[in-house]
Amino acid sequence: MDHTGTVSRQHRIDVLGVLVDNHTLASAVDAAMALVEQDGPSQVVTPNAEMLVNARQSPELLRVLQGAAMVIADGIGVVKAADILGRPLKGRVAGADLAEALLPRLEESGKVLFLYGGQPGVAEGAAAKLRERYPRLAIHTAHGFLPAGDAAPLIAETGADVVYVGLGSPRQEFWIRDHGAATGAKLLIGLGGTIDVFAGKKPRAPQWIQRLGFEWLYQTIRDPRRIKRVWKSRRILAYARWQRHLEK
Repeated sequence: MDHTGTVSRQHRIDVLGVLVDNHTLASAVDAAMALVEQDGPSQVVTPNAEMLVNARQSPELLRVLQGAAMVIADGIGVVKAADILGRPLKGRVAGADLAEALLPRLEESGKVLFLYGGQPGVAEGAAAKLRERYPRLAIHTAHGFLPAGDAAPLIAETGADVVYVGLGSPRQEFWIRDHGAATGAKLLIGLGGTIDVFAGKKPRAPQWIQRLGFEWLYQTIRDPRRIKRVWKSRRILAYARWQRHLEK
């Protein structure tokens, strides 16, 4: 997907070959809304440590991350890696927080939102809950089990300006790259399980746990099957230390 967004990315931090935008949540929302107002499509990626580790092993994924119009540090591991490299980020900006914070801005500006992903019925449930809070926001949905090529024309028919894509990584990143332009949307954001969060199917950690940077631990306790992913994600710290050593 060609990215036509031209929002300034002069404040970027190189974290293991991926330029991460050094945003607070408020500035990330402003930057995303600026992309919505430009000629699209623009891809936003929300990498955590696992995604950056995977990108070191997948040149295809790395190219997608490097080519995105906007990259935010979804995981605390990305923030810690930047610290080790001596290029600190302002902090974590979770994709779920960005998606949430964009909703009132989309409503007040009359934009159309599409939720694409999740099991059948989940996106519809998420839309129903969001409409209760944002009654003037037009929301359309499709589950994540449609054939890849079928979703884009369906989205295009709705005139969606913004698409929240929850297909899991790297499937969602590749789908946006391959089909984003065909949707006609201005902004497409890969958001993992955020649609499940909106639907009430997947709880987030309490705010105090998020502030401490332990949401990953909370989710692992709730689902011990994540432990292999956690150990893999921790490689990012070793990679950052090695990169810092090479740069000395």
